[in-house]
Amino acid sequence: MKFEVKHYDIVDNHILATPKYTKTSFIEAKGLKEVCEYLETQTDMWGHTYKMSNDRFMGFDMISNQGAVKIETYAEYELPEFRKI
Repeated sequence: MKFEVKHYDIVDNHILATPKYTKTSFIEAKGLKEVCEYLETQTDMWGHTYKMSNDRFMGFDMISNQGAVKIETYAEYELPEFRKI
C-alpha cells in the first residue's frame, strides 16, 4: 500500500501557535502499522519524536511536542491521454 504523510510543525513563537503545513512525504509499506512504526523513529523539525494519538488530537494521527502528521492512503491518479493535433 502507498501512503501520503502530511507534516505539520509549529513555526510561530507565541503561546497560541498551531501546527502549520510544512511538507508531504510518500511511503510504501505493507500496512498502516508499519507506517506508524516508521514515523515513531522520525523527528519533527525541532527534533521531537512522533507518538500515536489515540483520540486524533486536532485531526492529527500522530503528534510530537512541536508538530504532527496526518496519514492518508495515497490514491494514484491516472494521467489523461492527450491527443496530438
